[in-house]
Amino acid sequence: MRLTEYGQFTRVTEEIVSDLIVIDKNNLGLTCISSALAGYCNEFRVSAYRTVSEWKQAGCHSAEPIVLLCIADQREPASLMADVQGVAASARIIIISHVTATATILATLGNGARGYIPDNANLEVVVGAIRLVRAGGIFVPADSLMRSCQQAQPEKPTPLTARQLAIIERLRQGESNKVIAEKLDMKVNTVKVHVRNIMQKTKARNRTEVAYITKQLFEEA
Repeated sequence: MRLTEYGQFTRVTEEIVSDLIVIDKNNLGLTCISSALAGYCNEFRVSAYRTVSEWKQAGCHSAEPIVLLCIADQREPASLMADVQGVAASARIIIISHVTATATILATLGNGARGYIPDNANLEVVVGAIRLVRAGGIFVPADSLMRSCQQAQPEKPTPLTARQLAIIERLRQGESNKVIAEKLDMKVNTVKVHVRNIMQKTKARNRTEVAYITKQLFEEA
């Protein structure tokens, strides 16, 4: 706290500046990204390098920098991240890449990255992600999370038709295709087709499994 000339107390805060290292092989991309970030937020001390080796040779390494790695090849993240950690073991790494496959993003985060940003993201998203990582969070693109959740949802079973339910009821009584055809006024070959479709829908391997798997349907009825 500091006493002002008017006898009032005011809080004095000093902005903690974090080192933000931008690494990009593309000269134009490197210049544009680093310049934009340097002008957008003053809580970061932005440095730009074409390679991890160039950054290492510069010799100015803080204990826990945030490293923005711009990736052109999806095979690169693991090796480049290892190189970065070789320079600064506690570096918080954020990947920028055109590859947005959910599996790639999750694998990269699983290898220790603290963020993954699609290269078509706007500057506000990039800065927001960097600030989130600086605060201790992990940034994942929202659409990738949604895809991951959708992939994790179990597949909905295909509904059975009224005719198929009628055939299942006969199957449960142990009747043959010929008997079922006679009782339901169908051709035997048609019954066979229905039985095959029923097995596909219920994931059953034989008629006995069909009867067991569909048991609950008839108990509820």
